[in-house]
Amino acid sequence: MFVSVEKNFIFVHVAKTGGQALKRALRPYAVKKASGQWRRLLSHLPVEEGFDVQFGPHASIRWARLKLPRAFFEGAFKFGLVRNPYDLAVSRYAFVSGNCKHHRHKDAQTQSFADFLHQERRRALWRPRDQTSMLCDFGGKLLVDRVYRFEQMEEAFTDIVTRLGLPESPELTRKNASRRGAYQDYYTPVERKLVEKIWARDLEKFGYEF
Repeated sequence: MFVSVEKNFIFVHVAKTGGQALKRALRPYAVKKASGQWRRLLSHLPVEEGFDVQFGPHASIRWARLKLPRAFFEGAFKFGLVRNPYDLAVSRYAFVSGNCKHHRHKDAQTQSFADFLHQERRRALWRPRDQTSMLCDFGGKLLVDRVYRFEQMEEAFTDIVTRLGLPESPELTRKNASRRGAYQDYYTPVERKLVEKIWARDLEKFGYEF
């Protein structure tokens, strides 16, 4: 998550939605995170801090509402990106399988896509894995002002640059992109049903289809 007082924005980085490209453009305007053991401890508690909160890379907008000064949170331009869950699931699988530094990489070497999705579903029992949980309150109400789509990244990037009044339009380049084929090729009815269970809220809220 990036927070900027200078440009008055809160960017919620949903994993595998092209956020790394945006972060390179937004980083110069983001508040630097606080350092120190006490602030690290405080960052895990649901209490308000200043603008220099030690947010994790994929902190939710709900957590930002708890941690940031309320007046700033209410007045800032809050935004994030979403992606078709069927495509997102394949991207996660390809990224974990191909990234030797990922903590689940070893397990992924022997997992089929269906195995990976079964594991995702089990993980979702104790921590939601969907995009709705990153951008909404517990009732499913959006807490961000704008939801952009990964599938329309160029248009999204242009709008963000314009809205924030960035002095130049930096180059939009992809990072952490996985090498793989079309996401449809990974699916049988089994995998489709698993995605529809894990990301049911995303499919309904953001109107995605296979």
